[in-house]
Amino acid sequence: MWAYTEAWNRHDAATIARDFYRLGPDVATQAASLEQQFEALRAQGYVRSDIHSVEGCRLNDGQAIAEMRFTRLTTSGEPLPPRDRASVYLLRRFPEGWRITSLIGMEASADIACTSRAG
Repeated sequence: MWAYTEAWNRHDAATIARDFYRLGPDVATQAASLEQQFEALRAQGYVRSDIHSVEGCRLNDGQAIAEMRFTRLTTSGEPLPPRDRASVYLLRRFPEGWRITSLIGMEASADIACTSRAG
């Protein structure tokens, strides 16, 4: 997930679509969608995200959940409201590695907790 956030902060739609996402019908479509997202964010003065934490839970050998807490920053260094943000990422293991298959925005005050049961 940290490599994903580095690509995100570079606004590198092609790398994110190729190496991290499995959200769209194909890499080219996903890259185009991401570039539109970046353009919309830049229009609001967005420059990068300050990542506060990334926590993950492996559900089984092929699925995982990650929670990320972050702040989007503008060119002036001020937060793009709301200051505190959180997202949950659903991940699945493919032959080429882990890929994000779903993104869910959540209230920054919300929390996910992972527990496992023996037996």
